[in-house]
Amino acid sequence: IILLHAYESPVSTTPFVLPLPQQGLMQEALEETRTLLAQTKDDMLAKYGDVLANKLETKLVFGNPVDNILEASEELRPDFLVIGSLGEGGILANLFGSTALSIVQKSKIPVWIIPQQSTIHTIKEVIYASDLEGDEVGCINKIINIGELLGIDHTKLVHVKEYLSPE
Repeated sequence: IILLHAYESPVSTTPFVLPLPQQGLMQEALEETRTLLAQTKDDMLAKYGDVLANKLETKLVFGNPVDNILEASEELRPDFLVIGSLGEGGILANLFGSTALSIVQKSKIPVWIIPQQSTIHTIKEVIYASDLEGDEVGCINKIINIGELLGIDHTKLVHVKEYLSPE
């Protein structure tokens, strides 16, 4: 498991453009990010150390989060991505978060989005929502394979279709 944090600088990263006080603030923000990432790893090891021992590492990348997460997924070649979502952005992005939505749209591997306010218990049932306009058999086969690994008992298919108003 890799805890990947894509750090997007709040200001230009070109030092000769930044006044010295801003350079100091940027460095301070970066150090806070490194500390938070290390603390998150420590917290996870404290809670799940028996499962995660020697299986958890961290990686900090710089720049656009969407681009960096997608590049890291190509470089590291995971079986799937799990990303958190704050639910910020436009109407659809409010459900998933604009970064998460962009990653889902561009990723070549499955992406699981975990909303910040959610709680997770034992996973026993999965709902696959689809408009039934793609490779549904291939997608469902992938879900079944993942489900077998996680001990999921049931997978349900929900047909989602946006209908035009009668006007």
